[in-house]
Amino acid sequence: MNKDQTLETVNKNWESWYIPGLSDFIGVENLTTMVDPEYLTNGKVEEAIELVDKYINKMEIAGISRKIYRAENGLPIVVYVIEAS
Repeated sequence: MNKDQTLETVNKNWESWYIPGLSDFIGVENLTTMVDPEYLTNGKVEEAIELVDKYINKMEIAGISRKIYRAENGLPIVVYVIEAS
């Protein structure tokens, strides 16, 4: 990993890509039982996962894969793994 190259990429895309992505994620309503007791069954969690996937895939990272684990209560834990190259 090249620190300078990473910083350059972040700075170049901060306003045009990262801020809109965070705003889109925040726009997914009620990702908590405190606001919506049905959030694990109403499709909002899947909507958030797909939104994150969209942005992850835009980065075109070679060797990346996604695995979703579910806790007993159904809460997903999403893990992205990048194979060594």
